[in-house]
Amino acid sequence: MVLKTPAWVSGTITGLNATGLRLDLISSSLSQNLSVDENGSFAFSLQITVGDNWEVSIATLPDNPEQQSCVISNQSGVMPATGVDNLTVVCNNTIWMWDEMNWDQGGWQYH
Repeated sequence: MVLKTPAWVSGTITGLNATGLRLDLISSSLSQNLSVDENGSFAFSLQITVGDNWEVSIATLPDNPEQQSCVISNQSGVMPATGVDNLTVVCNNTIWMWDEMNWDQGGWQYH
C-alpha cells in the first residue's frame, strides 16, 4: 500500500502596496482562502495530498488605499512530493477598467 503524504503551496508577492488581496486555494473538495497585505513570502496552511490537482486564484484584488491589478503565475498543477513553492503574484497600480469590459485589464475575475 502506497501512502499519499500531504504537501503545501507557497510563493511570493511583489508590487503590493494596498490591502484587500485574497487568494483561494482549491483541491478536490478542500479549499482555503488567504488574505495577504504585504510583499514577500506566503504559504497556505491547507495540506494537499501528493498527486492531487490544485489551483490558486485571485478572489479579490487589493483596493485600499488604491486599486491595484495583480497577475498570478504557476497557479495550478498536480501536487509533487516536494510541494509547490514557485507560485508568484505580481501587483501593479493599473486601475480596474470596469466600463471597458476588457478582460485583460484589472478587476475582472477569471473562473
